[in-house]
Amino acid sequence: MTNARSARKAVAERFGEAAVGEHFCAGSTQLDKIAVFGIRSDRVFDFWDWVGGRYSIWSSIGLLLAIGIGKEKFEEFLAGGQNSDIHFYRGTARAHIPVLMALLGIWYRNIWGYSTHAVIPYDERLARFPVYLQQLEMESNGKSVDLSGSRVDFETAPIIFGENGQHAFFQLLHQGTSVVPIDFLVAENPLDADVEHHNLLLANAWRRAKLS
Repeated sequence: MTNARSARKAVAERFGEAAVGEHFCAGSTQLDKIAVFGIRSDRVFDFWDWVGGRYSIWSSIGLLLAIGIGKEKFEEFLAGGQNSDIHFYRGTARAHIPVLMALLGIWYRNIWGYSTHAVIPYDERLARFPVYLQQLEMESNGKSVDLSGSRVDFETAPIIFGENGQHAFFQLLHQGTSVVPIDFLVAENPLDADVEHHNLLLANAWRRAKLS
């Protein structure tokens, strides 16, 4: 809100108070507060108030993403999310990726006692993906009580970290004393990258995975 008020002040001072309604839109459930701010009702993108922050990118809060990548790509993004939902709903036990990943997470955190989990993307387009996973995993599961408010007697989530850090933390992963479960993310086929460069990157990723 501090950023929003600063932006509003800048627009009002430069173009006049009446211009606020022409230069702002909002994604919110607080329609009364939007009106006080000066945003017109036909520029409001509403959503359900039960949508959690870590899932909100799939709702109208994803407006910034839609603006950034365009309508066609955003629709592809939503379709990918829908495919994931369908897989989660219909997946069979042995091929149910979300369930298998969840069971691995429980196994690593509570059976083996590994407190961290690294996600290493070998693609610049996924550079910020581990940060999203931090919110998804650590905000969703990083609790100390259950739904009834009772304190839990097990570990609820690992510490997520990662990027294509190369030597930044790989020395610890390869040569340190801690065991860190790692997910390596690679693109099988290049889109814009030089094919030779892409193949070298794949070879490097496989080498890292083997060493780890």
